[in-house]
Amino acid sequence: MGNMTVLNITEEAITLGEEYMSKGAIPTSEPEDAYHIAIATINGIEALASWNFKHIVSINPIRKIHEINLMRNYQIIEIGSLELFEQWQKPSGGNRGQVLQSNNSPAVAKL
Repeated sequence: MGNMTVLNITEEAITLGEEYMSKGAIPTSEPEDAYHIAIATINGIEALASWNFKHIVSINPIRKIHEINLMRNYQIIEIGSLELFEQWQKPSGGNRGQVLQSNNSPAVAKL
């Protein structure tokens, strides 16, 4: 896959993730999901691909995440299933947590 950067959780990501949970974007029972989205947001990842249709890839959580990000001056992060991101090249192995690369865009984090 070439060069890859591991994105670590920071205090900023923890704070943003906790806000996602406290404002109802992500259930408090799913902190890993909230922190994963927060880490991607803070690091300027343009899109997240997930198969979690209950807590992440659903209109209400997405709207709340966008609202929180805008209020905190973060960019909007596109959230959807891999099928929505057809232009992205899937790396071999298909492991959870990978970053998918596109020829014309930075990255999609795969939950």
